[in-house]
Amino acid sequence: MNLLVIAVDRLHIGYLGCYGNSWIGTPGIDGFAAAGLVFDQVLVDSPRLGSLYTTYWRGVHAAAHAGLAPHQRRGDAALPARLTAAGYHTLLVTDDEHVARHRLAGGFTERWLARSPTVASTGRKRTSLERVFIQAGRRLTDARPPFCMWVHSRGLGAPWDAPLSRRRQYAEIDDPLPSDAREVPRLKLAADYDPDLLQGHRWAYAGQVTWLDDCLAAFTGLLDESGLADDTAVLFLSTRGFLLGEHGRVGARPPMGHEELIHVPWIWQVPGEDLAQSRSEAIVQPDDLAPTLAALLGVSDDFPGATGHNLVPLLRGEVSAVRDRAVTVCRRPDGEDRSEFALRTAAWHLRELRRPGRSSRELFVKPDDRWEQNEISSRADSVAEELEAALDAWLVAARQGQLALLPPLPAGC
Repeated sequence: MNLLVIAVDRLHIGYLGCYGNSWIGTPGIDGFAAAGLVFDQVLVDSPRLGSLYTTYWRGVHAAAHAGLAPHQRRGDAALPARLTAAGYHTLLVTDDEHVARHRLAGGFTERWLARSPTVASTGRKRTSLERVFIQAGRRLTDARPPFCMWVHSRGLGAPWDAPLSRRRQYAEIDDPLPSDAREVPRLKLAADYDPDLLQGHRWAYAGQVTWLDDCLAAFTGLLDESGLADDTAVLFLSTRGFLLGEHGRVGARPPMGHEELIHVPWIWQVPGEDLAQSRSEAIVQPDDLAPTLAALLGVSDDFPGATGHNLVPLLRGEVSAVRDRAVTVCRRPDGEDRSEFALRTAAWHLRELRRPGRSSRELFVKPDDRWEQNEISSRADSVAEELEAALDAWLVAARQGQLALLPPLPAGC
C-alpha cells in the first residue's frame, strides 16, 4: 500500500462543510470526506509546528519530548527513516522551510521545497497555495511504488493571494467588499471594533479556503488519473487552526488552547476498508499518527517512548475509543515560565494558564459551546478542580512514561 498525507496549516475546522459550515463552498474536501472516515475530535498536542512534527513522526506527545532518552531521539527510529529503511520511496514536499529542515525530515528519501513563485502558461503568477500542490503533483507522477509522500502546505498561513473573486463571492450586494490585502492578518480587536472589518477578514479567509479546495481537487485528481488511487491510503489533515474573532483576535498568534486553534480535521481513505460516509467521535491526538501509519503499511509500530495509539482498530470499527482525554501544551515564546495547558474530554474543556506564583483557568461545556463563548469555571468549581487534578496527574505520567497506568477519568468529567 502507498501512503499520501496532505497536511494544511492554519485551516479553521469551522470553515469546512464536512464539519458543519453551511456558507463556504468546499466540494472537493466534502466529497473526499463523504468517501472516507471523518474524525470529529482531533486535538493537537501543541500549536507549535516544530513540536507538532516531532510528535507526528515519533508518536510521542509534546509533553513527553523532554523526557526522551538519547537513543529514543535518534532519527532512524522516527517514521520517515523507518519507512525508508523498509523499502518505501519516501518524499517530503513542502513550502515551509521549518518543516523541510526539521531534524527528523532527513529520514525522507527526497525533500522538495517549493520556494519561489512560478508562472503559468497563461502568464499569471502562481498563488502560494498552488505552488506546493504543483510541485507535489510532479513528484506524484514520478513516484515509485511503494511510496510514502508527505505534502505540507503553509495553507492559510501563507499570503492570501488567491483570485479576489474567491473572497468577493461571499459578500452580499449591499455589503462592503472584503479587503484585497495579501498579508495574513494578525490583530487584536478593540472592544468597539467595526463588525464590517471582522467580516471582511472572514470573507477573505473563506475565499482562501475555496481556493485551497480547488487546488486539492486538482491534486487528488492526479492520483485518480495515475491509477494509483486503489493502492494508496490518503490522509487529509490540518496541523493548526486559525483565530477569526472568536476570542477578540484575528490571526495565528500567540499559542493558545482555544477550540479554533487546537481542534483540527482528519479525514482518511484507506484501500480495502469500507469507510465511506463514516465518522468517529473518538478523541485522538497527533501522537497516534506514527503508530497508525506504520501499522497500515506493515512496518513495526513500536516507537521508542511512544505515547500514541494505533488507530487501525478504530478505522475498522473494532473499537470506539482509545482514550478519555486529550492534553494540549502551549509553550509561550518567552519560555517555560509562562505556559498554557488544555485538557479536553467528551464533556469539558479546561484551559489553564500557569505563571510563576499564580495561575488562572477557564472551563467550557462540550460539545454545546463549540467556540467557547461561555466560561463557567465559577459555576462548576468542583468539576474544574477534578479536571485540574486529572491534568496534573496526566502531565506527571507523561514525563515518567507511565500514561498507560493512569486510571479512567471520574464520572462526570
